Amino acid sequence: MNLKIDFFGCDETYKKDVIVFCSDFESKKNRFVFKTSGSTGVPQNIEVEYNQLISSAKATIDTLAIKSGKTALVCLNTGFTAGKMMLVRCMVADMHALVVPASAFPFDEIKNLFSGNIHFAAFVPYQIKMMISRNDFLDIMILKNIETIIIGGEPLDSETEKLLFDINPNCYVTFGMTETLSHFALRKIGSKPNHYHLLNNTEIGVDERNCLKVRNETSLNQWVQSNDIVNLTENEKGVVDGFEWIGRIDNVINSAGVKINIEQMEMALLPILNEVGVKEYFVYKQPDSLFGETAVLYIKKQPLHIYSEAEILDVISKKADNKYYKPKKVFFLDEFVYTSTNKINRGLTASVY
Repeated sequence: MNLKIDFFGCDETYKKDVIVFCSDFESKKNRFVFKTSGSTGVPQNIEVEYNQLISSAKATIDTLAIKSGKTALVCLNTGFTAGKMMLVRCMVADMHALVVPASAFPFDEIKNLFSGNIHFAAFVPYQIKMMISRNDFLDIMILKNIETIIIGGEPLDSETEKLLFDINPNCYVTFGMTETLSHFALRKIGSKPNHYHLLNNTEIGVDERNCLKVRNETSLNQWVQSNDIVNLTENEKGVVDGFEWIGRIDNVINSAGVKINIEQMEMALLPILNEVGVKEYFVYKQPDSLFGETAVLYIKKQPLHIYSEAEILDVISKKADNKYYKPKKVFFLDEFVYTSTNKINRGLTASVY
């Protein structure tokens, strides 16, 4: 295998799986099986071709001007698309790969074992949030000195984005899906929220629901339909070059005919809930005999939480700009259910509790 790769803290099974995948890729094996994360349903396997992997990797490498000979940190689960695509980018761009297990604090494995510079890394928002909240000096210094960072899997909340921007502004939030082999659009942090710009040679449109569809070389120039509601954006020449993400159509609450988007409601509640010490929460829907569905707020318990359900509902009622962004109930939970890629599984958490 030609890829220069170093493992830190990985067990033998993890190492073997990485080496087998990289060897298959370098031998130009034609077909690969990728697994979806399971954030919107049961994880599934999909087959992809070698040339699709190449196309996806090159689009990212060219857009971000990633140079050969650099060092990349691979700290996403290599059993899933995001981790595998980091390995592919390393091979296509001839980068040195540092592979560590997926964890909340990925730098812990390398702090005393690697003295060089990291030039490229990919994280999920959970990892960024955890490292910033721990505020360890070495964590922050490593983040600060990475040349280019991409963050994907789910939206990055505005408070975390502000803190990250002060540490390292050269970070990009990605937008993509397994069917497009990772991202096909990027948004630099500090820019307009939820506005994404397309990678090269990517075409987008919307269906009758105003949901995004995309095609490029990675999708073999076939349209891939999503359930993401968007507003298309144009450049000064009137050419569609990106989109504003509104939310997922399957995360819409229909309450007495009013359509409430869960992601938008969660973002609107963020500064209000932060004021009362709530850091981990999500919104979901609950059947209602009168309204059909109502919005419900789920909060992860913390030792310092001193506010009751009534007090939280009262502060939201007073401060929420949108009268429809007021949940009918609040549930305090000991734990949330997460997918294997550290996204909150709203439906499963709500059903368990």
